Amino acid sequence: MTKKDRDRHIDDGKESLVRWAFLDPEGSNLTELEDALTKAIELIKLWWRGETKHVSPCPTEDEFNRLVHSLEEHVRNVPFPDAYKQIKSCIRALYSDVRFNKSNLMNVHPSPLLPSLVASFVTMLQNPNNISVTTSPATTLMEEECMIELAELVGFRCGGESHKPGGNIVACGTISNLTALMVAREKAYRDLREFGGRTLRDAGLFEAPRGIIVSSRSAHYSIRKAARILGLGESGVIEVPVADENELLDFEQSDVPLRLKPSKEVYAETLNRIEKTAKDGDNKRQKIVTVVSTLGTINTGTIEPIQSLLALRERFEFHLHIDAAIGGLALGLSEIKQKAQGVDLADSITIDPHKLGYVPYPCSAILFRDKSDLDLIATDAPYVGSSAGTIEGSRPGSNIAAFWVALKSLGKNGYSSIIGRNISLARSLGNLLKDAGYQVLHEVDLNTICFSLRKEGQPRKKINKATNDLHARIVADGRYLVSIVEDISGIKVRDKPWLKDSEKTSLTGIKVWIMNPHMNEEDLESFIHVLEEKRKQLTFYSD
Repeated sequence: MTKKDRDRHIDDGKESLVRWAFLDPEGSNLTELEDALTKAIELIKLWWRGETKHVSPCPTEDEFNRLVHSLEEHVRNVPFPDAYKQIKSCIRALYSDVRFNKSNLMNVHPSPLLPSLVASFVTMLQNPNNISVTTSPATTLMEEECMIELAELVGFRCGGESHKPGGNIVACGTISNLTALMVAREKAYRDLREFGGRTLRDAGLFEAPRGIIVSSRSAHYSIRKAARILGLGESGVIEVPVADENELLDFEQSDVPLRLKPSKEVYAETLNRIEKTAKDGDNKRQKIVTVVSTLGTINTGTIEPIQSLLALRERFEFHLHIDAAIGGLALGLSEIKQKAQGVDLADSITIDPHKLGYVPYPCSAILFRDKSDLDLIATDAPYVGSSAGTIEGSRPGSNIAAFWVALKSLGKNGYSSIIGRNISLARSLGNLLKDAGYQVLHEVDLNTICFSLRKEGQPRKKINKATNDLHARIVADGRYLVSIVEDISGIKVRDKPWLKDSEKTSLTGIKVWIMNPHMNEEDLESFIHVLEEKRKQLTFYSD
């Protein structure tokens, strides 16, 4: 709709504006909406299918121009209803966007489950707000059912009315982690004498010992962000190393992939040090707020140990949070459940359906083994009645409906089949990479893999630089999208492993995510072919 047309609609009066812009009481203008959606889907189909058998993730400038030409021609012949004319401009802009197809190996970003898209859209027509059951009776019930299914997946058990698992669907893993850490902070400080009987909610943190969050160096950046928001500061996050000297030596000398799993001993040493400051009673005293273990790290998909932290929790009395934003929905696989042994006894867990759940953004879940923990952050809002114990106020019902439909459509077995297949493909890719002479940098737990170039007798800095160059060439080629990680988990290895006192440097790797359910072995071989083509262009092997 042009500005002239829009002004004419407005000048015609309020009645005309309302009639075309909003769903009318009889729903009679849904016909125009249906027509507009049909046309929009046809136009998006042109973009998604591309022009060749191998559809690249990023349209070239020439392809974009051809798509725009087709768009203009199509809309001339089959125009949008007057009220929806601006959809053409929206689609034109989207034609330059990234396709999350099976050639896009860049991130843990799904191409969404189609039934979830429909569920999201029809729910948006109602526009429920899950701030309260009064504004969202249907999607509140859906949310409760989703949390029950997630609790069963994790293994959280109901211990009667006084001890039930519970939680909420929120916007993203950052909000889920922030919620868990806020609850952990409230629990850590609720009995401190410094407050003179007051609560943390009332007194604030100024008179309290310094709160400390313990995580690994592979933890997601949202943990540090949460520490800032909660008044603990980034220096209040202590990140333990994920590999000891023996593991690094094996990696340097024998190319043994890194495990990247912090030991119980390194956690115990860190927690002892924190506890000692409290006993010393000096002005630098500290208080353990929580320990965070990651079930699927962002760069390597590593499943960090949980079981070993349970005994430490008994001793040091901290809240144990599991950031399973990536790997949570893989817990239906017995192999993953075994690696995550003890997850059912954690205090809270983050799971992102908008990652391995294949649900449209935004959709994350925060689940507590004891839902009464949420009472610690609940806020009364008399004008909405009983509100959810969430950091967010308004929350859309559409993402909840999308996840609910995904759970009903795929179920535990469907998710396990899709995720399990992608994990298997990641391991197959690892074998292909090794056979082609690349170095796989870590053990593969989930559906991601980090690798680098490899050349005997070359310093790691040179390998890192050449790996960066290879990544740039792959991205410039356009047939595949991959990521580069320039400092994997804070790992430092000897630049020249043959020299005992060589300076240390970081590890750089090309990161590949196997996310698209249509991916197959043939696609892996095609990727290796492009990789080899670009590797031959490097001067690294001729130096």
